[in-house]
Amino acid sequence: MHSFLLLCILEVILSTSCDSNRGTCIDTRTTSCTGLLKSGYCAGDSNIRCCEAGAVIPDRCNGAGPDLLPNTYLFTLQNQGFAGHPGALVYVPTNFELRSSAANMQEQAGKLDVVVWVHGYNNCIDNVVRSPNLSCNCTAHEDVRVGYGLIEQFESAATQQEKSHSLLVVAEVAYDLASDAPGRWAEGGLFRAYLDELLSEHMAPILGGAELSSANVSRIQIFSHSGGYFVIGNMAAVGGMAGIVRELVLFDSLYADMPQFDAFVTANLASFGNSDAQYRFSSVYTASGGTAANNVAMAARAQGWTAATDQSDVMYSDDTLGALADATVQEFPLLFKLMDMTHDQIPQTQFARWLEDTL
Repeated sequence: MHSFLLLCILEVILSTSCDSNRGTCIDTRTTSCTGLLKSGYCAGDSNIRCCEAGAVIPDRCNGAGPDLLPNTYLFTLQNQGFAGHPGALVYVPTNFELRSSAANMQEQAGKLDVVVWVHGYNNCIDNVVRSPNLSCNCTAHEDVRVGYGLIEQFESAATQQEKSHSLLVVAEVAYDLASDAPGRWAEGGLFRAYLDELLSEHMAPILGGAELSSANVSRIQIFSHSGGYFVIGNMAAVGGMAGIVRELVLFDSLYADMPQFDAFVTANLASFGNSDAQYRFSSVYTASGGTAANNVAMAARAQGWTAATDQSDVMYSDDTLGALADATVQEFPLLFKLMDMTHDQIPQTQFARWLEDTL
């Protein structure tokens, strides 16, 4: 009897020792501990351990699946830039509708527009779309990655209009790696094949069964954050959608590949400021992100291009930390701006501003 009571008392003491030791009980099979595993009995299972409080990382979105956000679809394609993980995440805004008639001559074949997001280092497509307070890890037991609230911003911009004709497509790059490699995105025509497969085989049934392909896309706007520069450059230059890729937006992302970005502007400069076939290029950057010198240099080249064609009025360049007005974003199709914010704050706060006139 005395031995039984002693065991019961010992179990009670041990069962509270994790909390008393400022720890949290976790299941190490589904949850990561980035701090110290502390002493303390949590449960009658060797997988349940005591983790230092504040150091727990639940593997909430590793593998996506049921944790996808509403109106969001994840697909693995044959024609994607990198194998091994889903290559496309698509968000359909709540007021989306395919075009039933052409608004102008350029849209006769176009039933929809596409906004493409290319993320940077150490992230994945099913996390970058999440709000910062809901971000999670891409790889089991690894650190939580940064979320940028892309879906929330896209939905907010889309619903400013009665109907939206645009889809958000987040293209996967090197999954959860510190890599700027373009992978298969550097292959000629891959971007067109990617959109063909995505729209015809996957999105057409979701959007009511209409026949869809890349030929039904009126306009493509591509965003790159951080290390996505080689991918966005190749999508525009060799992706097979010339004439449809109308806008490139770099968020602290002009680290390299300047010849391709220069070529996008110079080849289409006559259509910068053309209301019927508007081309745009914007690069906003931070003082500490490592892209400032390249932005100042490209802006200087662009001043020469626009002066030579008597188009100086289409360009805005400001390498001071002054505020950027919404009217400036909308007015100038060729824009370079230093921002008074961090590398991650740019996509977290600026994405919707560049969507307002395009959705």
